[in-house]
Amino acid sequence: MFVSINHLKVKPSCESQIKSRFGESGGLESVPGFIEFQLLRHCWTPHPQGEVTTIEYLALTRWESKEDFINWTRSDAFKKAHSGPKLDIWAGPAVPAGYDVAVERL
Repeated sequence: MFVSINHLKVKPSCESQIKSRFGESGGLESVPGFIEFQLLRHCWTPHPQGEVTTIEYLALTRWESKEDFINWTRSDAFKKAHSGPKLDIWAGPAVPAGYDVAVERL
């Protein structure tokens, strides 16, 4: 299994826009190898440091394999999911990363 996590920083006044944008179906459900999507909102840290100036989100997708994910990033479905009006909601650049699942407990 492969997991893609995109770390996003959003302006505090724009939370409803990101939830709306990611709440719309981008066609992932029909992509071969796709398992799951979650948009996670940062809500806790053990050692807060100063005033919150951005809201952090993680866009997480699970895939059967890294190859399935890579194929999606090269597909028309990917282009469609990432098209649309550019929103001025970002407080910094997105930081994507991919992970192989090393251990899983259900």
